[in-house]
Amino acid sequence: MKKRKDKKTKSKIESSQQLEILRKIFDAIPAMIFFKDKDCRNLFVNQGLADSLRKSKSEIEGKTTDELLPPGQAAKMMRSDRQVMKTGKAKLDILEAFDTPQGMRWAKTVKIPYRDKTGKVIGLIGIAMDVTERIEAEDKLKDANQMKTEFVSSVSHELRTPLTIIKEGISLVLEELYGEINEQQKKLLKSSTDNINRLSYLIDDLLDISRIEAGHVELRCQSMDIVAQAHEVVAEFAKYAENKGIELSIAKAPCQPLFVFADPTRLEEIFMNLIYNSLKFTQKGSVKLEISGKKNCAEVSIVDTGRGIDEEDLPKLFSKFQQFDREPGPGSKGTGLGLAITKGLVELHGGKIWAQSKGLDKGTRFTFTIPKSKNK
Repeated sequence: MKKRKDKKTKSKIESSQQLEILRKIFDAIPAMIFFKDKDCRNLFVNQGLADSLRKSKSEIEGKTTDELLPPGQAAKMMRSDRQVMKTGKAKLDILEAFDTPQGMRWAKTVKIPYRDKTGKVIGLIGIAMDVTERIEAEDKLKDANQMKTEFVSSVSHELRTPLTIIKEGISLVLEELYGEINEQQKKLLKSSTDNINRLSYLIDDLLDISRIEAGHVELRCQSMDIVAQAHEVVAEFAKYAENKGIELSIAKAPCQPLFVFADPTRLEEIFMNLIYNSLKFTQKGSVKLEISGKKNCAEVSIVDTGRGIDEEDLPKLFSKFQQFDREPGPGSKGTGLGLAITKGLVELHGGKIWAQSKGLDKGTRFTFTIPKSKNK
């Protein structure tokens, strides 16, 4: 009998020692760790949580959330606590605010239901990381991006008027309305006009991307046949492709109209940006379109046999001002905004866009989706 009693005592001591070791481990972790019962009462908190609230652990343990935080914050936190315990499902990345002596802090929290031996939920375990500095940095970055967007838009608008006046003035001189000019003068003036046009395209791209980023692009969507739209754009590029010796065609498309809900002008812009991009970077071979109807959307692919893209560059492809393998001197030039604008327009329609390439000189496949029209 004594041996059995000694064994129980030893077991209790070992359990107590293990619990103490766990407490020390939890206290050494910089994250905030807590265990709550069904009444949202803190049965255990680690030193990280105590330090964040500038209280001792004994001041927190035994108290409910609404005894520790202002009513609004406590109510929101307890709602997610109860949801986890009611559903028995973990919740990840919960953004929660809490007052501290240093001011308002933000935490990303994971809450996991805790069950007894029968499987019944009797509480929850939570782990939270203070993300206040990150959120403040993100807010500052948003403000900086907003200022940059407004600056770009303002400067672009200001540049448009003088450029238009200069272009009109050169056009009048070229038409010899104010006297004859020789061939050399005509050549120089035409070169000036070409460069003004390039600047105008740059300004248009800057205005487009700034409007997209600011959420100022208004779509005028309607039910329309995306196959007919593709044929029209391909016809517009036919001469350009022929001059380059590139085969441009629609290799695959439904025989019947495929109706999508889109802004005709913006959808045309998406097609033109992608087809021109493929033609620009394809020196021989073909650029082919494939169109198919999926369950809720139309899917369009532009497949070329051009220079291709390194796998490591694919994630950056739709970022602003990205130009891969651009060669110095004459040749293909651009603003590096075309694909960023295209991505913005596709996403405004509720679609997706992505690119695939097996590497340099192995061609590229651009694919985008546009939601189908509900009326057809």
